[in-house]
Amino acid sequence: MLSIEQVRQLENRVEKAVWKITSLSEENTRLSEENHRLQDQLFSVQNRVNELERAVQAFKDDQGRIEEGILSALDKLSAFEDSVLNQDPEQPDSAAGSAAEGTDTPDAAPAAEGLAEDPFAPSGENHDGQMDIF
Repeated sequence: MLSIEQVRQLENRVEKAVWKITSLSEENTRLSEENHRLQDQLFSVQNRVNELERAVQAFKDDQGRIEEGILSALDKLSAFEDSVLNQDPEQPDSAAGSAAEGTDTPDAAPAAEGLAEDPFAPSGENHDGQMDIF
């Protein structure tokens, strides 16, 4: 036969088991909600990473096009410089040729004398060396 003491011990153990099961169920629910929230954050972060990777790729593509443009401009400049440097010194180019032949234009005189007009020189200077700003 069961004694009252044994029934009370069994009742205490059942109460502890019920309390533990309830506690673990609540913790499981909380962890499940936390897991769902973390998955949502992970999804958002993955989307942002994908956006940034696309932006980086676009910047790389743009950088490639910019580099190609710069290299093309440098090649053209090099070709132009080579053509100017390799030009026969006895055969002046068309702009210097007309100035050297003594054309009647007023702008040709400084070029013929080797004095080109400075485009950065201040305009409107007075005879006393002062600049006229008005």
